[in-house]
Amino acid sequence: MEITKLLGDHEGEFVDRFESAITALQIQKQVVKQPGIYNKINRTQVSYRNDKSQLKFCGHDYDTSQLINQLIQEFIVPYADHQADYNLLGQTLDYQVIQRHWSKILAMQEQLSSPNLAGLFKHEQVNAQQPQTDMSYVLKLFATRKSQATLVIDVSMLMKHGAQSRLVLSILLRELLTMRTTSDARFPLTIFLDEAHRFLPNNNDTLSDSGLFKLIREGRKYGLYVVLSTQSPLDLPVKLSGQFGSLLIHQLNNQAEVTSLLNNQAEQVATYQKLSPGQGLLKVNGTTVVHPVCVAIPNALHSTDSPKFS
Repeated sequence: MEITKLLGDHEGEFVDRFESAITALQIQKQVVKQPGIYNKINRTQVSYRNDKSQLKFCGHDYDTSQLINQLIQEFIVPYADHQADYNLLGQTLDYQVIQRHWSKILAMQEQLSSPNLAGLFKHEQVNAQQPQTDMSYVLKLFATRKSQATLVIDVSMLMKHGAQSRLVLSILLRELLTMRTTSDARFPLTIFLDEAHRFLPNNNDTLSDSGLFKLIREGRKYGLYVVLSTQSPLDLPVKLSGQFGSLLIHQLNNQAEVTSLLNNQAEQVATYQKLSPGQGLLKVNGTTVVHPVCVAIPNALHSTDSPKFS
């Protein structure tokens, strides 16, 4: 459950409790139709099951600003003596367990209240003059209705929190893949990902769980294609780089980088060494031929100057 990682629970310690908390908040908003949390103390299990069963006829939106407050309700337990009533969800909070996790709970509340995540979870308007649009709805339109439109997703505000930007992108790409697998749309859709090394998991063991990796490996059969750019091919794990059918190689300053792409083939390396500024090589995996290409000079102007040395 990625929402727990977004809030800092990278070990998944609170995954089950977060799932219960979200369900409870959905009941509170869609069934009870009252603000605040869904109080579980002294609530019967039968009453809870009845409320939960009504969600299938209602929406699944909930008040994300109450997520941590509802999480605390998930530490509910029966009394520890003869007064315990096991027909109830619980009769009191397990204060010792809450106290043990309190610093982590506070840290997650800080994350949830931060401006970036407040806007992401939509419980606080980032700009009161600018209407908020549901990203899932936009993605669904983009993924299932053929058009000539371009969708730009800017996560630059999350870049100072690298783990958050990686998780947000992973969630979006996994959702995009799910939308295609559950629809009949198969028209080609190309995703361009710049500075890709910023969005890859730090741990290669978790790469297979990344939405980016899943989309690159499985997306072609559903008409989803990925163009990925990075300053060094060594930034990409072998398991990921092996999924690409072609490479566009520009200026590289490290011989190890050149070798990793051209496999030290003398003819290809010689062709690469003759490249002029603005030129590159197109290499199709599985072939021994490289094709020189010229890159058009962009119209975009950068607002920085390079230092001049004499």
